[in-house]
Amino acid sequence: MKKILVSLITILLAFSLVGCFANAPTQEEKATMINDISKSIELDELQTLYLSLDRFMTYEDVEKAVNASGLISKNSGTSLQCGYDSDVVSSLFNKKGDLLKIDYSGTKKSIDYITYYNYAKDVTLAENPTLVIKTPNAKDKKVDSKKEQIEFLNTYVHDDFESRNKITVDARERWLNPELAEKEALELAKSTAIALDNQIFEMVINSEKTMQLLQDGAELISQDQGNLLEFYELAKQVKDNQSTFYSNLSKLNDKANKDYIAVCQDYVINAKLIADNLMKYIDKQELKYMSEVTQRIELAEEHSSKVIAERMKYLSSQGLSDDEITNILSSVSKTE
Repeated sequence: MKKILVSLITILLAFSLVGCFANAPTQEEKATMINDISKSIELDELQTLYLSLDRFMTYEDVEKAVNASGLISKNSGTSLQCGYDSDVVSSLFNKKGDLLKIDYSGTKKSIDYITYYNYAKDVTLAENPTLVIKTPNAKDKKVDSKKEQIEFLNTYVHDDFESRNKITVDARERWLNPELAEKEALELAKSTAIALDNQIFEMVINSEKTMQLLQDGAELISQDQGNLLEFYELAKQVKDNQSTFYSNLSKLNDKANKDYIAVCQDYVINAKLIADNLMKYIDKQELKYMSEVTQRIELAEEHSSKVIAERMKYLSSQGLSDDEITNILSSVSKTE
């Protein structure tokens, strides 16, 4: 059994299961974004917390961030709510009524929605799954980044008249100019596609990063620094992670991207089956499971190629030009 496992290690190290995609955004990158925004906007603790969270964090990491913020929080069983206590609210009018709500699945394995409420001006910022701004008597506005959300909130709350007036002028202009309305609809479709693509592709990146765990574990065994029990538990962890990624991808399906989602889920399932068959081989010591692992490893590159192809097809179908798609893909390659 050990001899066969060493052969597996050789395959794992020789076949690159990682490196096909860029790394996901890090906490350091989020910190850079927050620092950039704070140069022009005085962020409070609740806004800073909203900027630091995302739907693909684990519940445990979200809870740690909430606790570290020093804000008052309440867990209702399916959501975590954060805000200021009565003394703080009464002394800082611009924060009055602000609330951050994080909705999560019952098992606490995935974050479903993150919503920032400003009740004083009735403004809502949401990650659900795209980034949206909601204001009274206006259609929901989809944006590309949380930076745009916070900048809008800052303008709307602190300069209410001009912000409301601009929305009215824009609405009248769209009514008088149908071509402008069509152009805006196309731009909205593009911005929505870009936002969804970022989240979809991040799931594939995260899937790939967990496969790095198998490579790291295999390398430890090859150096006699690990054991089969540890490797088995590692494979189980990787398998469970892939199930979560698969589920999260399903939540990002908006019909237009169904083929893109499907190949990404195929990529994730392939990774899950590698981990699953590794566990079966260690349990039962039957060579058919090792053969399946080898075949799945060989399929990894094919799956990654399909992901890239469907990604380009999806972005093109939503109105992005060849140059825009190239820029998106090149921004990935520069980080590799």
